Amino acid sequence: YHNFISEYLILIIPMVFVLCLTEIKKYQKVMLWFAMALCLCCILLTKTRSAWLALSLSVIFVLFNLQDREKKTFAVYRKWVLIILGFFVLISLFILPFEKSIPGLLINRSAPAFNLEEGSTKSRLLIYESALRMIKDSPIMGKGIGVFGFHYPDYLSKVMERKAHTVNIEEVTEAHNEYLQVWAETGIFGLMIFLSIIVLYFKENTNGSYLTTGFFAGVLAVLIDSIFSFPLHIVPIAITFWIFLGLTAAFRNICLEKNGKSNSTAYTVGMKTTAFLVLISIGLLYLFGSTAKSYISDIYWKRALNFVESGDWKKSEDYYQSAVSLEPENGRLHFFFGSMLLNIRELDRGIDELNISLKNFKDYHLYHNLGKAYLDKKEYQQALQFYTLALKTKLNYIEDLNNIAAVYLENGHPEKAVKICRSILKMEGSYAPVYRNLGLAYMKSGLDKKANDVFNRAQCLFPKDSTFMNSMGITYINMGYYDKAIKCFEKILTLDSQNAQAYNNLGSVYFRKKDYMKAKTYWLTTLDFDPNNQVAIHNLQSLGKASEKRAD
Repeated sequence: YHNFISEYLILIIPMVFVLCLTEIKKYQKVMLWFAMALCLCCILLTKTRSAWLALSLSVIFVLFNLQDREKKTFAVYRKWVLIILGFFVLISLFILPFEKSIPGLLINRSAPAFNLEEGSTKSRLLIYESALRMIKDSPIMGKGIGVFGFHYPDYLSKVMERKAHTVNIEEVTEAHNEYLQVWAETGIFGLMIFLSIIVLYFKENTNGSYLTTGFFAGVLAVLIDSIFSFPLHIVPIAITFWIFLGLTAAFRNICLEKNGKSNSTAYTVGMKTTAFLVLISIGLLYLFGSTAKSYISDIYWKRALNFVESGDWKKSEDYYQSAVSLEPENGRLHFFFGSMLLNIRELDRGIDELNISLKNFKDYHLYHNLGKAYLDKKEYQQALQFYTLALKTKLNYIEDLNNIAAVYLENGHPEKAVKICRSILKMEGSYAPVYRNLGLAYMKSGLDKKANDVFNRAQCLFPKDSTFMNSMGITYINMGYYDKAIKCFEKILTLDSQNAQAYNNLGSVYFRKKDYMKAKTYWLTTLDFDPNNQVAIHNLQSLGKASEKRAD
């Protein structure tokens, strides 16, 4: 949210700066200068490069505007400008003790803006390319207001098909460029209307008071920032922006009236106009009614989330159902409800809700959750389908490739899983879950030695992860190296004396060594820590039956 703060401040700071130059009391000026200095420091701390650029250009606009119109006034306050700038520089040098200096921070932070290989810059270029593809498909009418985030995953997938080595992509719902987003959503006509409003605003308000200059500068700063971000989609900024436009027009009319000019027009309201206004009123009432339903639904939704956090799944489900009944077309709401149902292992109902969500909501997490749910149900074809959709977005490319490997592993195709896991390791050698899948794939292929080597390597890379030591012990069991397996499981217990899985595996080793008393002891210990461990229960039952046969 630091970007949002900086974008709001660049709208306000030019107005504060202009107020400092007006004829007000001295103590008020001191307070305004001090407030502006704090705001400037705050903008530096946000590290938002687009805000720095926008504010710099808007302040330059103010300085040139005032110097041309009020040369004497500007000369009087020049020393104040120099004082505040000096104070700002001093604050910048010492306000961040954990940084070498703010100037150094500025250099380090702004340099990547010109580096196309830097992460955020590369991510923005991908977003812009996706937006341009969207515009290319519907250049005249657009895709519809507010649907950029809905269509974005599809277009990003098309862009990413040509970028095989990009593995981490920023997840977004906005275009990070207001002009591109307006064009993509409303078409060329919508863009022309928006630009016409801006052009007329600057054209009709060229001469005015200090206040109109401040409004101008704030609006200009937001318009510049809109090239790199989406300030007009942030409610407080958007409201203030349009208020500034309205206030500028109002002050212009006041100035015209003071100069003996009039800018008002008298209108006669006839029957047609009255009927038109009535229709508009009816439409607004309908709109407000729909908004009220949405507002109440949001209240239920938030309560459902609160009960999820407290672990009260039943009440959470009740509130979700109430919210869905009010907004049955809200795909995002169905996604949250379905994901909650998956958490309580209501797989069928959860999948149904997520499939409803698919109708008007497209999201990486939706694809991922559906893939996992179908994998849990052992419906491998559907799991593969949705994991592939998630993979195409490349938001979590490595994780999704590993998930696809898991599907092949579960579906009895360990050779395909091995191929995918090895390709992952070429891209990212420090991703722990891939070692687990690769080792299991080798085990299912009967290649226990290779599996052991994989788990051994993983244990060296991730010494605190006992699952690799456990898997390595299992491979030793399969190869008949029982003493080595025992050492692995005992090492786990030195790190975690309550590890039920390690006790269970020790029981299995001693059972194979035909030391049935020790096997029974370890399996009983397993149940002490995990009373519902079905494997240990089954092993004890098998041991009992074997003892009966030996007795016979």
